[in-house]
Amino acid sequence: MFKAVLFVCFMATPDKCFNAVDVRGPYEDMRQCRNRVFEMKTDITTNPKTKKLLFVVSTRCDKVKEGRHHAQSHGV
Repeated sequence: MFKAVLFVCFMATPDKCFNAVDVRGPYEDMRQCRNRVFEMKTDITTNPKTKKLLFVVSTRCDKVKEGRHHAQSHGV
């Protein structure tokens, strides 16, 4: 199982960053996770409310340990 994570920063203050963790997952395989990462990145970079506010620094798919599917964090 994998969870999608984006490392995102504010354009006005590029030293202010956070992990945007998907709230739909986890995903069965890496392909599904990568598809979700792409969807999340596209949402952030094309949404009129966020495209001039945030930029995506990096993306990743983290392996989820059994029993740890619902970690709290900033969801996208």
